[in-house]
Amino acid sequence: MRSKAIFAMGVLNVLLLASLCFRFIPAAQGQIRPAQGKASEYLMITGDAQGLPGGAVYILDTSNQLLTIRTFDGKALQDPPLALDLNRVFKK
Repeated sequence: MRSKAIFAMGVLNVLLLASLCFRFIPAAQGQIRPAQGKASEYLMITGDAQGLPGGAVYILDTSNQLLTIRTFDGKALQDPPLALDLNRVFKK
């Protein structure tokens, strides 16, 4: 019984030493490009869409002035092919 406890403490010490060593090894950095401009802000509104069986979520990207819609048909989310550019609609 005593030898099992000493063995368990030895294994625990090895794990603690390994975790201490891994703290000082630098992590691999991904090749992520920084975002251009400020971060987008979104406004989401639920509602119904004509001709669709379920409800819809309208998503407005306030930074890029884009409007898109997502619907759920009971099995999966459906996305439109393109977002609507509100700058073209309102001709700023």
